[in-house]
Order: sequence, then C-alpha cells, then structure tokens
Amino acid sequence: MTQFKAVVFDWAGTVIDFGSFAPMGAFVETFGKFGVEVTIADARKPMGLPKRAHIAAMLAEPHVAARWQAAQGTLPDEAAINRVYELFVPLNEAVVTDYCALVPGAIKTIEYLR
Repeated sequence: MTQFKAVVFDWAGTVIDFGSFAPMGAFVETFGKFGVEVTIADARKPMGLPKRAHIAAMLAEPHVAARWQAAQGTLPDEAAINRVYELFVPLNEAVVTDYCALVPGAIKTIEYLR
C-alpha cells in the first residue's frame, strides 16, 4: 500500500451530512423569512456553487423570481442577493449541528487511511 502524507476531506456530504441537508433546509428557511416559498428541489438545483452564487441562481429561476416579486414588490437584484446571503450565512452555521451525523463508511475509511 502507498503511504499517504495527507488526506483532505470536504465537510458536507463527504464525511458528515450525507445528502447535504443542512444548507438545503437553511435555503428554504431563509427564503421563507422573505415570504418566498422555495422547495428542497429549488435549493438543490444550483448545488456546488459558492453560496452567494447559489442564491443568485435560485433568484434567477423564473418561478422563484416571480415569488420574490410578489412578496417583496420588485424583481430580485444584487441588493436582494446580498440580503438573502446575509441572513443565510448565520442560519446555515446555526443548523449544521443538526445534520452532523457521519456519512456511512466514513469511520472505516478514516481507519483504513490511518
């Protein structure tokens, strides 16, 4: 076996939170605080983007933009993205402990690597 000098794991969905549910719930809750209903499917669609870009992508979806306009009185813009992001970040950090179960096989993998 080759010896490893280091192993770096991504946090969400790799070692903990199988399915990355923490940010999905935080996106749904954050949009809800603005009176905009989004689904887990809406929140999952831009997965992989940095969080601010993720929010921008969600707000660019026509049905989400229409809901934003109905709730906020204007179409989403950069200011809207900033407002959502500012609320999302602390909420995402607060809920992460609710989703910190290890991904199946994580411990065995870490033991093997050791």
